[in-house]
Amino acid sequence: MVIIYNIDNHLLFVGDDKFENDGLIKYSQRYMNELKTLVYWFHVDNFSSPHAYLRLNEGETVPPQKLIAICSQIVKLGSIEGVKRPATDVIYTLCTNLAKTKSLNVGTVTFVPNAEILYNRAVRNNKQIEKLLEKNKASTTIPEMEKDLNDLIKNSKFKKQDNDYDSYDYSSEGSTGKPSKKSSKILGDLPKYDGNNDSDDFM
Repeated sequence: MVIIYNIDNHLLFVGDDKFENDGLIKYSQRYMNELKTLVYWFHVDNFSSPHAYLRLNEGETVPPQKLIAICSQIVKLGSIEGVKRPATDVIYTLCTNLAKTKSLNVGTVTFVPNAEILYNRAVRNNKQIEKLLEKNKASTTIPEMEKDLNDLIKNSKFKKQDNDYDSYDYSSEGSTGKPSKKSSKILGDLPKYDGNNDSDDFM
């Protein structure tokens, strides 16, 4: 099961256990690659915690501060050690900066070389955000998310095809009346972050 939150016209989601983390990473990276839309990953720094994701909307390049705060709260509240601390740092980065190898345990990730890792410092428990999360909480599954993604990809390709026809210069000499179709790591010694559900309550 995947916990989802629709807040301010954005989708936030988090795996119910560590076994879903790998699937959500693949989903998020495919979403970015196919739709050219950014997805950010969040995790409590230096402690085991859930992996939370924030899907931006088309054309957005920077996550809104409000949603950074909410995603930070999700991972802090879901971390047994983190939630006990007065304040914790939360790291976040684009999902394309995440890396998996066969040597990594289930639910554990590291980063590609030169990945830009961002920090939300000194995150404290926030009852107001916690109530907002409870109010907007829903659930889905990875197969359902993949199905929706496939539909989005299909619609995106149809839209691109229509735009290609609209912008094609049919007056060019030798034109056939049809547009041309364009065909659309090494890991360093980097930290690893897990989503060990053996000890964490994943909300």
